[in-house]
Amino acid sequence: MKNAYAPTAAPALFSHVFFYFKKDKLAFAGGTIFILLTLVSLLAPYLAPHDPIAVDLEQRLLKSSFEYPLGTDQLGRCELSRLIFGIRASFGNALLVLGGILIIGVPLGIAAGYAGGWVDNLIMRAADIVSTFPSSLLALAVVSIIGTGHVEYYAGFSLLVVGPVCQNH
Repeated sequence: MKNAYAPTAAPALFSHVFFYFKKDKLAFAGGTIFILLTLVSLLAPYLAPHDPIAVDLEQRLLKSSFEYPLGTDQLGRCELSRLIFGIRASFGNALLVLGGILIIGVPLGIAAGYAGGWVDNLIMRAADIVSTFPSSLLALAVVSIIGTGHVEYYAGFSLLVVGPVCQNH
């Protein structure tokens, strides 16, 4: 027997999601901003008017102009270019932290849901404890324990948010 839903599964999902976003004005605005920022981060080398790290001391602290729409900083670097490339760096950081959260939180949530009993209680109480601390205090504790650096930064932020991910199993 032929499955009537198979060929239209993806378009149906897209139309359902689009209908929800069209109905909810705040979600539509947030989604639009997210898509625009994603496009800007992907097209950063083509959209940035200048090299974001090129130092030109003769052009330092300029006001907004046609050549430098947001002006320049104290080292003569174009602020708009730095902002555009900063979006790219921020998205990269967010994706790395999200990946860490998923790598840690999803298996813990699955283990808690599958095993049940005392394993579930142990994992959920640990997630509750992590969730009750203020995130800035917990971030300081994680950094003081595991040190500073890029890997430690991403691991620390991933550990901060892993509690709610575990609890939604």
